[in-house]
Amino acid sequence: MKESPAAAEIVSHKLMLRAGLVRQTAAGIYAWLPIGLRVLNKIEQIVREEQDKTGAIEMLMPTLQSADLWKQSGRYDAYGPEMLRITDRHDREMLYGPTNEEMITSIFAGEARSYRDLPRTLYHIQWKFRDEVRPRFGVMRGREFLMKDAYSFDLDEAGARNSYYTQLLAYLRTFQRLGIQAVPMKAASGPIGGDLSHEFIVLAPTGESEVFYDAAFDEFDWAQSGLGYDDAAGLEKLFEQVSATYSATDETHNEDRWAKVADDRRRTGRGIEVGHIFYFGTKYSESMGLKVSGPDGSMVTPEMGSYGIGVSRLVYSMGLYRQVPDRLRQLHPRYGTPWVGILVFGAIACLAMLPGQAAFLGNLYAFGAMLSFTIAHAAVIALRIKEPDFDRPYRGPGNLTVRGRDLPVFAIVGGIGTALAFLTVTLIYLDVAMAGVGWLALGLLIYPLYRRSQGLDLTSTSKIALPKPVLDHEAEYESVLLALDQSTYSPGAMATAAKVAARRRKGIHVIVPIVVPTSSPLDADLPEQELAAQEIIEQAKLQGGRRVTGHYEKVRAGQAGRLIVNEAKEMSAKVIVIALPRRTGTTVFGKTVETVLAERPCRVIIQHDPTRVPVVADGPVR
Repeated sequence: MKESPAAAEIVSHKLMLRAGLVRQTAAGIYAWLPIGLRVLNKIEQIVREEQDKTGAIEMLMPTLQSADLWKQSGRYDAYGPEMLRITDRHDREMLYGPTNEEMITSIFAGEARSYRDLPRTLYHIQWKFRDEVRPRFGVMRGREFLMKDAYSFDLDEAGARNSYYTQLLAYLRTFQRLGIQAVPMKAASGPIGGDLSHEFIVLAPTGESEVFYDAAFDEFDWAQSGLGYDDAAGLEKLFEQVSATYSATDETHNEDRWAKVADDRRRTGRGIEVGHIFYFGTKYSESMGLKVSGPDGSMVTPEMGSYGIGVSRLVYSMGLYRQVPDRLRQLHPRYGTPWVGILVFGAIACLAMLPGQAAFLGNLYAFGAMLSFTIAHAAVIALRIKEPDFDRPYRGPGNLTVRGRDLPVFAIVGGIGTALAFLTVTLIYLDVAMAGVGWLALGLLIYPLYRRSQGLDLTSTSKIALPKPVLDHEAEYESVLLALDQSTYSPGAMATAAKVAARRRKGIHVIVPIVVPTSSPLDADLPEQELAAQEIIEQAKLQGGRRVTGHYEKVRAGQAGRLIVNEAKEMSAKVIVIALPRRTGTTVFGKTVETVLAERPCRVIIQHDPTRVPVVADGPVR
């Protein structure tokens, strides 16, 4: 598009149109073209990753909702003309969801039974519609927009506030990864309700709200890298810090507090809302009839909060975890060496030596080594500046004090030396420099593509703590059958199954035998046992990921072993993993192990797991 339409009032809107990111189809409604969709998907992935880190669970709710839900909460008439109300062919009142508090509460009320189901945070990324009076500024104030909204359920106010603080941190980190400064500001709750609310504002001259904030937010640590989501005290301290630092929109602006901010630290302007979090107690859980049994058996109304990010309003940065393919770190079963990686890189070295350019290869190695060492020394210095009090098991001798900071002398001297060596090689051997730059360019192309294919970013690393498997070396089996007791979940057995399963195949299947009493027919309804078995399967899927499948099957007493053997034969399992049975005489695995070992069609691994979690019909006992 060469020319911008008259409706495009701001630069960003004009550029998005001219670059072919979006096209307007109606007032405030846009089609996302291929390039724009790629940007939108990348933003969505960052939001998803940061929500997953908090322990929130993703789902998907429909865009159209029944008006009855909103009438039940009392918001159907209170929401105003922004709600798009429609009627289907049967004259049933419907609406295009502007938000999902009612629906998620109704869904959760149908599933949750006891306090063991709490706390729980659910989220989805879905299109919303709000019929703005005057849609402006392209996707900044559109009528239809993509939004992440999360909803927390807690047993009491203390837990609900902790969920609120958790989302506050998640939002700060999300916006930090996106490369934008979104200042959290005390806000009015509006039609959502509640007494605790913050909106995240990006400063922009075209913003919809006037904002006031302390310049301390300009120096704020948005990543909060040292703070974990399990640190309740730290999360509360972060909230107190944010609350104590003045920031507000024109709706909640307090002149008395503003007067206490020094003149040179006052920042004002206009801003665009890109996220909003709310704590509203029992406003929806009470009106929607959500109750669970408490620890003492009494019925409790859970406390709730909601948290939204406008995905289609943001701009993308990048995404998380490992550095090389898992295959390259596979250890030899006898010698404990990364034999696959050794063979791969050895083969590459042999191919490189075939032309006989030994001197060239040596100089090329020097090019790469000196560059790597220089970067490593610079990283040590940067880490010492950024994290001066970080717990270090070893510190090199000697420090140089620069502007009150203790910098490691060995890193400074070493970095200067390797940098000079790198420059020498580069300047003397131009052919080496050209080849080295070519290899770097190839690596810079392949590495982001690999990380992206794994759903990972370019910088972060993450270590996942799993129970130690029964094997002291890594093995890979194309298909794994995991047999679990009907009444307990075994994280250790699942960890072992994940350890031995081939990573490139969806090869883990969970089977849960359910013992049917002889007094009942084999196909008798056993709702509690079936719900408990399904809960066990879901727990396995949460721990093992998308490659885990599962089902339960009813058997007579003493037949569980035969069921497992037959299932292993049907799926051509290469290994069977069984949690070591408890010596209670009541578990389904009484003589199951003996049967499986006697008739095994493949290798059998028996996992001792002291971390087994009892499971009842309404979920794990926590």
